Formats: sequence, C-alpha cells, structure tokens
Amino acid sequence: MIIDSLEIGSHNGLSEQVEFYRTDANRHLSVETRSAFGQFMTPAPVATFMASLFFKPASKTVRLLDPGAGVGSLTAAVVEKTNQAADHVKELSLTAYEIDPLLISYLHSTLKDCQQKCEDAGIEFDYEIAEKDFICAATEMLRDDLFFDPQQRLSFTHAILNPPYKKINNDSQHRLLLRSVGIETSNLYAAFLALAIKLLQKNGELVAIVPRSFCNGPYFKPFRKFLLKNMELQRIHVFASRDQAFKDDEVLQENLIFHAIKGRKSQKIIVSSSVGTEFDDMTILEVPHDRIVDMHDPDLIMHIITSRMDQYVIDRMQVFQQSLRDLEVEVSTGPVVDFRLSEHISQEPNNQSVPLMRLP
Repeated sequence: MIIDSLEIGSHNGLSEQVEFYRTDANRHLSVETRSAFGQFMTPAPVATFMASLFFKPASKTVRLLDPGAGVGSLTAAVVEKTNQAADHVKELSLTAYEIDPLLISYLHSTLKDCQQKCEDAGIEFDYEIAEKDFICAATEMLRDDLFFDPQQRLSFTHAILNPPYKKINNDSQHRLLLRSVGIETSNLYAAFLALAIKLLQKNGELVAIVPRSFCNGPYFKPFRKFLLKNMELQRIHVFASRDQAFKDDEVLQENLIFHAIKGRKSQKIIVSSSVGTEFDDMTILEVPHDRIVDMHDPDLIMHIITSRMDQYVIDRMQVFQQSLRDLEVEVSTGPVVDFRLSEHISQEPNNQSVPLMRLP
C-alpha cells in the first residue's frame, strides 16, 4: 500500500546556524583526520529528516544520547522538533560524545544555541559533552565491574546517531571491550549502534544514518541478530543515489536511515526512498515486517522493498526452495572486472569456463 509522504518541515534558525558550523569545521578538518576518525558530519536537511522520525514523546522528560556528535547537527534538529511540542516536553537532557578537539569547540557553541532555543520555548535543557571514546565509556558503564558505581550508569529515552564508519581489527582494544559486553562486530558503526541500543530504556527510540552493509553478509550476522532481537524497526529510508547523503564530503557509500523502538512489536514497516537529501521526490511504501526480514531465515538477511517491482521480484524468488550451496554453486562478487580481463573472456563456453554475469 502506498501512503502519503510525511511532513518533514524546513530547517531554519538553529539548524542554519549549525549548518554554518558544519561547513566551517569541514574546511579546517584534514583528509587524514577524517580518515582516522571515519566520520562525516550530517547535513542539515538529513538531520531534520532524521529528527522528524521520532514519535511524540510519551514523557515530559527526554533523555537524549548523541554519540559521535560532531558539531551537534543531530542534536540541534531534535531540539527544533522538541520545541514544536513545547506544550508536552518540559525537560531535555543530552549526553553528547565527541573526541575531536576542533569539533568540540563548535559543539559547545551549538549546545549553547540549543539551550537558548529551549529557554525561549520554556523547556529546561541541560547537557554534558563527554570528551571520551564512546566505546570505552559505554562498555565501562555496561560491564558489571566491581569498582563501577551503578548510579553512574546512564539510561536514555532517545538516541540519534551518525556513527563513524571504520573497520575494527580483531585483536584491537575496541574489539575486546565490545566482547566484554556481548557485542561482536567488525565495524565501528555497528558497535556504536549496539552500545546505544543497550543504553536505551524499554520503549526507547533510536534513529541512525548508517551504511547499508549491515543488512546482509556473514560479517554483520551477529549484529543483525542482536538488532532484531532487541529493536523493532518502524521506518527505513534509502537513498537511490550513493553519492547524495554526504555529497559535500564526496563520500560514495550506500547509506540508509532507520528508526527503531526497543521492545515494542510492530507488524508493519514504512519504507521510503529519495534520490537526494531534500526529500522532495520521496516515495513511501508500507510493508509487513516479514517482507523485510524473515525471522526464520538463519542468516536474517534484510530485503528492503522500495517499490511494487521490488516486491514482485522477491515474490518470484520465493518459489525457489534450494540455496546456491544446495546446488553446489559458488558466487564471487567484486574481484572480477571484465574490462581488465578481456583476454580471458570468451563468448563460447568450454570445459573450463565459468559464467560471468554483469549487473547494471
């Protein structure tokens, strides 16, 4: 069923100011620094859209987690959304993690602007900038260490994330810390998501923009199992073009945005799609939860349906009952580039040939 597009609203005032901080910070960040931290900051239209996905808070108090906060674009978008519901929310408490000294200076300015915005709307706003490695800090809170004070363990009603994208070495400190709290993943973005989920209270909401790679493949299977066990997906948004979500940073990456709730069950998921980050061409589709992921599938592969044609293809594929392994067929994607191996490509098969399929 196709449903009408949601109202996103436009970014103004606070978001415009924070967008200036973001672009100014980008001018001062070196390529080496961006690569080292593996993070790219969220443009204002994307941040505004992400904040719009949160449901109306059930409580007058919102406790927000923003790990890898950057200049504070996501928090600023949440503050603007909260101000629109000022007759309901009376207190907004933020914990923001950031370790880059340059970004922290902008983050201080952003949060002072947020504080003024909330004060004008009659909302009490308090915040803490934790200048700490989020993985180290979160795992310390989650471990039942003898010397850790349980009263220092934080619990959040909301989390909003644009986490860093970088592989974690198998024998690194981060990998060992994550294993100490039962998290197994090979990438920082999945680690940030898993930790944020653990720090959410029951019925807590999470919105994140992340690479699409977690939806399939063996490396992310433990994370998919953890995510789907603890969270119920409410909304998934995909970008039809790989170079749009972080086009200012020239990042070529398949990204998606998702909204999920901890512990609440839902029968249907809203899936939307747009080419760019202005969301003016957005299409929206409501599909049953089991069309996205079959919980009986041992690999828990997520199939993101954005059109009736996608659904038609999936329905047709379901008639096949055997796997490639059952058929003794192996598939390799990526390593073979046809124009570099033209001398090995033949139009007629022989007893040593294997099929080469070119996908658009």
